[in-house]
Amino acid sequence: MPRHLHRDFQLPLGVALGMIDTAEAAVLYVGERYIEYCRRGASGGPPFSLEEDLRLHAVASHAGRLAWDAADLLARKAGSTAATKKGQRIQRYLRDLLTYRSHHESTQFEAHATMLGRVRFGLPMWE
Repeated sequence: MPRHLHRDFQLPLGVALGMIDTAEAAVLYVGERYIEYCRRGASGGPPFSLEEDLRLHAVASHAGRLAWDAADLLARKAGSTAATKKGQRIQRYLRDLLTYRSHHESTQFEAHATMLGRVRFGLPMWE
């Protein structure tokens, strides 16, 4: 039976597509809020706050993690031949996401989350 006709391959694809769409929506949200905060500050309103910046960073970080998890799910279901064979789309996705996951920003999730929690509690960002 071709894989696309089997539930064991339909389910992870559906889950991964939902994760990818959620990640995309989160990134678009970050962009919209960023522009809103900049416009607000440029028009004389309150400046872009540290907490707002850290919250946008948290949302973007979660989006990156969702995209990574979706690609990982698809790669595991695709099998080693499909995931590693030169020229396969999943190989390119994994390579691109590995570049993201090895970037400094994506490796600092816990540190930034701690900073956000501290700022929200009214504490200095650093101990």
